[in-house]
Formats: sequence, structure tokens, C-alpha cells
Amino acid sequence: MVFACVKCLLVAVFSLFSCVIFAQGEPSTQAKPNESPFDANEVIFGHVLDAHEFHFFSYKDGDGKVHQAIIPLPVILYSPQKGFSFFMSSKFHDGEDDYKGYTLITEGKLKKLDAKKYHAGQIVAVDETGQISETMKVYDFSLTRNVIQLIIALTLLVWVMLKIARRYKRGEGVMTAPKGSQSLFEPIITFIQDDVAKPNLGRKYSKYLPYLL
Repeated sequence: MVFACVKCLLVAVFSLFSCVIFAQGEPSTQAKPNESPFDANEVIFGHVLDAHEFHFFSYKDGDGKVHQAIIPLPVILYSPQKGFSFFMSSKFHDGEDDYKGYTLITEGKLKKLDAKKYHAGQIVAVDETGQISETMKVYDFSLTRNVIQLIIALTLLVWVMLKIARRYKRGEGVMTAPKGSQSLFEPIITFIQDDVAKPNLGRKYSKYLPYLL
């Protein structure tokens, strides 16, 4: 029952998302001659791929100036010549400015560089003239968007699993039907136990089951 509800919800969400994308992707008959058409791939991948910030949307003010709604993330860099550097990604101003001898490679800059050596979103060292320094090695330990999302997902998953474990320890869902998050995760736990752990680990499956989960 729960699985069917989740499945229906996912179908509805993806159907609505597809309709919105296709509706936005249709060329407007009133578009200006110099105005570029809507690129759905650019929007989607701009939010999915890794980055040094969370970008939500862009908007124009009354003067026509474009503003970005973003949450900058911490940048942690190390180079043998400069040591450690800590600052927020907003210091790059969307890649337009250099900061502390580093620059952020954007799609515009990448067109002028070797795509095999660099990629969009990479932070590299620059010299006094603003040119990329080929001799300075940069190690990036920044908390990027993917890292933050992994930490959030891990935190939520651990919280949910500990909550379920406490319920089972109190006897809930053992002699009675599981409720709430128990009923959602029990099929997953049962699958890992019966189809993965037992066939491969034999009698010692219960010892290693928490690691598999």
C-alpha cells in the first residue's frame, strides 16, 4: 500500500515536471530576435552537477540588471606555495573576479581553455597578470554542493534508521504491524536480509547485516 502511494506520487511529480519543462521549452512567437531560446538541458544540469554554490534562480530588477539567488559554500584550498586558504565562493562573483590568487573556471572561460585539462567549476591558481599558473598545484577540499547533499542525506538516513531501531527495541513492529517509517523501510531491510545477507554470508549474516544496510 505504501509502495503504491509512493509510486503514484513519483509518477505525478515527474509528469508535472516534464510538462513544465516542455512548456518552457516551446519557442515563443513574441521572442526578441537576439534573445536566445530556453535551454532545458542547461537549466537542469546547472542544478544537478557539482558546484561551489546552491543556485536557485535568476531574476532582473527594474533596471534590467540580473541578480542570482544563491547560497555560497565554503572554499578550502591548499597549495604547496601558498598553504591553506579559506573563504566563501561568493568572493569569485560568479567567476568574474579572482580572489587570493585563485579563479573559478566558468563555461565562458572554458571555451578559451583546453577542455581536456580543465572543467567548469574548477578552481585554479593565477599569477599577477590573471593568467592561469601552470606550475602551481591546487588541492581542492571545498564543501561543494554534492558534499553538502551527501552530508544531509547521511544525517537524515542515520536519524531515520536510529528512530526505527528504537521502535523495534521497544517491541513496536515485532508482534504487531509496523507503522510509519517502519512500514516504509521494512521491505528494504527484509530484501537485504533475505536476498543479500543470508545467501552470501550464511549463519553469520546477522553480524554483518548492519554494515550492508
